[in-house]
Amino acid sequence: MRNLAVCTRAAVMGCAVLALCACGGEGDDAGSSGPKGPSSSLFLVPSSLDALAAEAWFDHPWPSDFRRDPDGAVHITGYYNPRSVVLIKTYLTAMAKAIDGFSPVAAGYLRFTGPIEPATLPANPSEATSSDASVQLIDVDEASPERGQRKRVTLHWRLEEGAWWRPYTLAFMPTMGFPLRPSTRYALVVTNDVTASDGSRIGVAPELRQVLGIDAPTGATQGLRDRWAPAVTALEQAGVDRARIVHLTVFTTSDPTKEAMLFADHARSRQPAPTVDDAWALKEQTTEYDVYEGSFGPSPDYQRGEPPFEYVGGGFEVDAQGVPVVQREFHARFALAVPKASTCPMPADGYPVVMYAHGTGGDYRSVLGATGKSLALRCMAAMGVDQIMHPGRLPEGKWVPELLFFNVQNPDAMRTNIRQSAIDEVVRARLIRESGIDVPASV
Repeated sequence: MRNLAVCTRAAVMGCAVLALCACGGEGDDAGSSGPKGPSSSLFLVPSSLDALAAEAWFDHPWPSDFRRDPDGAVHITGYYNPRSVVLIKTYLTAMAKAIDGFSPVAAGYLRFTGPIEPATLPANPSEATSSDASVQLIDVDEASPERGQRKRVTLHWRLEEGAWWRPYTLAFMPTMGFPLRPSTRYALVVTNDVTASDGSRIGVAPELRQVLGIDAPTGATQGLRDRWAPAVTALEQAGVDRARIVHLTVFTTSDPTKEAMLFADHARSRQPAPTVDDAWALKEQTTEYDVYEGSFGPSPDYQRGEPPFEYVGGGFEVDAQGVPVVQREFHARFALAVPKASTCPMPADGYPVVMYAHGTGGDYRSVLGATGKSLALRCMAAMGVDQIMHPGRLPEGKWVPELLFFNVQNPDAMRTNIRQSAIDEVVRARLIRESGIDVPASV
């Protein structure tokens, strides 16, 4: 009997929520001063969020805590879709049900009435963390342990109108590799060190002056001034005087992994640990390892609807008490590469096991070959399983795993396929850690 034990940690990866963003690159007008002229910040505070629609969508910053309905939901009705792309409408519908805040990693947008001078922007993300940077992204959350800290931010200036761009747009994004904290309030502030392209000072939008408390508020600016007052105070405590602010947005991030962690915890603590099924087979013997095949289960599947969720379904579901609902269970086939005992005597507590998850187009045997050999030479066993939306996990007649896993036509499924696959690994770790894998001596 050969006993296998895991000595690696399993991790659940959270999926980033769907985000409204665009990216600039080389050849864009970020480094071109373009036409000369004055400029002011564009900051509208209408009495109804529905007024921020179509071409006027970006006349108030995105993201912004102003863009919330009375129930706290993010208001995305009317998003700028000049070509009436149906898929964008599909994603907006999915987002409206899924998000309760703004992405900790996605891009945001501020607009101006005219051109600015790009040379007055921070030259790089590190420069933006300086207390005298002309653009700063600052934690202003009263409950945050990082309150007052400046974050790396990547900027892109778009001068001209494009298919999806409005003219005079400053895009910002938390620098890749440096995500913002979840469920935390931030302020993106542009100071008067940024100038118009003609060198003149940028004018401050009248409604922004009211929100900052410089001028008396009128209409909808009264409520927004009150809601943003703590953030403006936090900015001043961080060294950014309100009189120097020419553009601003204040927004609260979502917690993108919250739901995935809820379901992972359910799979970890509310479901029985899976076990290896009785059927075993010795399939292959190499000079470095022996290959055994079998299956294990049950493993919970939380995706509602009918797999493979080509057009509808595929999301998670909780009951009235907020408890995750198991939609079905499955048994997963596996291939297990075990080192040769002649060169790697088995430790008393079993071989360590590397849990291998293949990419799209692979299968449970993808771990074999160079990967399995490399691990076996280090006296580690390697276990591969069929990943979600791949042969062994697909309904009969469905054979395009690349399209079904990254299912762009069904955002609920695309988002949750990734999260379910992470939960599958939580369950597989339980198999190794709790139930154990004992290769029968008779095999």
